[in-house]
Amino acid sequence: MDIPQVDDSQPGQHQRPDYIRSQWWLLGAALGIFCIILGYQHYRSYQAITRQEEQRLLTQSHVIRLNMERQLQAANQALQDIVRDKRAIIVGTDTTRAVRRLKALADALPGIRTMLIINADGTVLASSREEFVGRSFSSRDYYQVPLQQNDAAVLYVSPPFKSVLGPTILNLSRVIPAPDGAFGGVVVAALDPEYFGVLLKSVRYAEDMTCAITHGDGLRFMLVPEKPELTGKNQAAPGSFLLRHRSSGKLENIFRGRSVSTGEENLMVVQTVKPVELRMNKPLYIFVSRRIEAVYGEWYRQLAGSALFLMLLSSAAVIGLQLLQRRQQQLEFQAVQMQEVMALRLSLMEYAATHTMHELLQQALDEVCQLCGSPIGFYHFVEADQQTLSLQAWSTRTLAEFCRTEGHGLHYPLEQAGVWADCVRQRKVIIHNDYSTLPNRKGLPEGHATLVRELVVPIFRADKVVAILGVGNKQSDYSGQDVELLSYLADVVWEIAGRKRSEEERHRLGIRYQTLQAVSNDGIHIINQEGRLVESNSAFRKMLGYGEQDELQLSIKDWDAGIQPEELAVMAKRLLHSSAVFETKHRRRDGTVFDVEVSVSGVELDDGCYLYASSRDISKRKELEQTLEESRQLQADIFDFLPDATFVIDLEKRVIAWNRAMEEMSGVPKQEMLGQGDHAYTIPFYGERRSQLLDLIDLDDEELQSKYKGVTRIGTHLYAETFCPALYGGKGAHVWAIVAPLYDTDGRRIGAIESIRDITAIKDIEANLARSNQELEQFAYVASHDLQEPLRKIAGFTELLANRYKGELDEKADSYMGYIVDGATRMRTLINDLLSYSRVMRSTKELADTDCSEVFSKVLKDMEIAVKESNAEISCGPLPVVRGDQVQLGQLFQNLIGNAIKYRGVGAPRIEVTAVRQQGDWLFSVRDNGIGIAPEFFERIFAIFQRLHTRTEYPGTGIGLAVCQKIVERHGGRIWVESSVGNGSTFFFTIPAYPGRQEKSA
Repeated sequence: MDIPQVDDSQPGQHQRPDYIRSQWWLLGAALGIFCIILGYQHYRSYQAITRQEEQRLLTQSHVIRLNMERQLQAANQALQDIVRDKRAIIVGTDTTRAVRRLKALADALPGIRTMLIINADGTVLASSREEFVGRSFSSRDYYQVPLQQNDAAVLYVSPPFKSVLGPTILNLSRVIPAPDGAFGGVVVAALDPEYFGVLLKSVRYAEDMTCAITHGDGLRFMLVPEKPELTGKNQAAPGSFLLRHRSSGKLENIFRGRSVSTGEENLMVVQTVKPVELRMNKPLYIFVSRRIEAVYGEWYRQLAGSALFLMLLSSAAVIGLQLLQRRQQQLEFQAVQMQEVMALRLSLMEYAATHTMHELLQQALDEVCQLCGSPIGFYHFVEADQQTLSLQAWSTRTLAEFCRTEGHGLHYPLEQAGVWADCVRQRKVIIHNDYSTLPNRKGLPEGHATLVRELVVPIFRADKVVAILGVGNKQSDYSGQDVELLSYLADVVWEIAGRKRSEEERHRLGIRYQTLQAVSNDGIHIINQEGRLVESNSAFRKMLGYGEQDELQLSIKDWDAGIQPEELAVMAKRLLHSSAVFETKHRRRDGTVFDVEVSVSGVELDDGCYLYASSRDISKRKELEQTLEESRQLQADIFDFLPDATFVIDLEKRVIAWNRAMEEMSGVPKQEMLGQGDHAYTIPFYGERRSQLLDLIDLDDEELQSKYKGVTRIGTHLYAETFCPALYGGKGAHVWAIVAPLYDTDGRRIGAIESIRDITAIKDIEANLARSNQELEQFAYVASHDLQEPLRKIAGFTELLANRYKGELDEKADSYMGYIVDGATRMRTLINDLLSYSRVMRSTKELADTDCSEVFSKVLKDMEIAVKESNAEISCGPLPVVRGDQVQLGQLFQNLIGNAIKYRGVGAPRIEVTAVRQQGDWLFSVRDNGIGIAPEFFERIFAIFQRLHTRTEYPGTGIGLAVCQKIVERHGGRIWVESSVGNGSTFFFTIPAYPGRQEKSA
């Protein structure tokens, strides 16, 4: 198939060269002016730096020159004074005085290092340094030059030289004339290099600054900072600063250039030192300089930064102008396109009024293809599942010239679609400008147009892709401009198509609405903006008591009895632009009123706004709700007035009920606690979030017993006694709590309920009772212990009296003494038994694992004589290991077995001891075949000192079973008896079994 060639020219694409050239000229002028201003500023800055630096160098050189001139004048004055003093230069006179004077002068002048007086032969006559006296310096310049010129008015300045003392020295000398006017010698002053070194250093204000003093012949006298390779060297080289200064004829010069000696670029000030009054034969020169790169370093950096800034600014301006011009061209093009698009939108809207949806989409594709310069166009809907596509239309030219596959209305999965559907998968625009090279294309069906390039855009509504619009085979590549145009056109087409679909949908809905009105059981009615009834179905007429043929001229106030008339108008206006569901009351034709639920929605049609409403009779539902509400209120009242504090939580552990007693106990109102979760219900009890009894329902028995020793499970209920420190405003309270799970009618767990009873008063009574019992036990113990001594004396002295006076007194006296001994003996027995009783509860020995079989064996061994004398038969089953007091358990077994032997019947006693596990306890039994006990005495026998027989029948004090009861109670169990007269007795007692301990039957 031939690929169609399409004109790719775009409307609005024309250039305006005059306007563009003017923009570039304006930009160039602005950049040029900016460059000139910036250059001028840097030039001014350069000049300012130069002036400032030159002035500073001049100032420093002036300081050096003035100091040197003062030193030269002082030295010259000293030399002249010596010359005028004829006595100091007479040969053969006292040289000591001359030496002292020279020393004094050298010390007084800071710039003078050494002073000499040399005679006409060149021999030192006197010196400030005595070691020079007598030495010949006739070869030195400072002697030879004055000798040759012999001018007493001249101050001779000798070239610098290396002295015998080490440093380079520059000497000043004057001629000493002889009396006859001939040459009589010289007086010499050597300048001190240290002084001048300090002077030069003092004026340096920069590290790169150099200061120097040079002789008129060009030899350097001093350089700071020191450079040994330059000191004493001749600086009068061709092109040097020295020669340039000499040739200028000026006393002061400023130079800029390369130093001959160092090769550095310097800014140099040169000063000539040659005061007129001194008549120096040679001048001295002062050099003060700085390196150019140090002087202008910061300026160079600023200049480089400005150049970089100018370059970046120029680049940015050029790029910005290019982008601006490109944007201007785009805007011009878009303006033309928008005009065409608006014209297209109007034409499509007119077209949609008289054509079907398919015709509309095909016409839209034709227009879009023409604007985009593409011969192929297609349009798909994307279904709500985002996984199904439906072909809606091809462009006319596509079907007529390039494609024979109609496919209108065809639905197919997204996964079967080609690469063009990537716009849905990737949710973005897809451009394929070289379709044939795509590696993952699925190929084209037979009869499909050959694709060279394509552009496909998704259309989004509510973050979902609702449609796809694609074009293909443009003569040139698709660009971003094509993407913008096609995206906009796609939205326009969807808007018009959506409106067309809405019209068709409204038509279909109208038919459905008429059908729905006819069959609905709800009263459907339509109301206009004035609140008058426009239309209603038969169910609404019947609901209000009207017939099918009745002409209804009603407004809302005629049938609505639940809303005040003044509120109806306001409510109707509000509902015109919204929807609502609410309950109200309707009034029938006969005046009766009934409850309804109304659903209202506002609808805007071409001729105005309407209220579409549906009324449902809810009278029976309201009656059921009223009954249910009364039942709920009754339950709430019962729950609220329960005497015990009670609350309920749901499965998320949120509080859903909190009764009045709970409010009083916790101090937290119901309104604050309802709905609270995250263990908020534990805060009123403990002051913190933690586990409470109802949080333990789901624990198994083993975990419950191992972690929470005070908790007991009976069936599905949990019981516990504890102390809650935060109750009653922080006073705390002892409580007894019970917890049970809650289930709904289907047996599903829905929450838990906990009921709490304040037992603080009971605990106080128990504490008082325990305290009283403890005091009684203490009293019994002390009393029984303290009564031993007087009884012992009574019994002892009575026996002594009876033994001593037996037979000497009458029979009555003997019998009285027997009564006294017997009474004291019985009293001692009672006291000992009472002491044993009190020791049971006073015992502080900690309970430990105790093997009952071992305890029982020891008891039998201790009772061996009594067992043999009574011919008793004692058997014992397996006994467990329990947590107990070994001594007290032995006393318990001994008392019970001893009673079985004591209260035996006619035959030999038979005693059987057993132990079995029952729930959480070990149940022990001691069975005998003795005389038995009547049921009415079952409780009495455990009371202290209570006996059922006389002492003549059965000896004893009646305290043995009371001791047994105390021992069992101390071990956390209970004791009782089962018996009948003549049939023996069985004594039962329990000892708690503790999970996790070693409790095996022995």
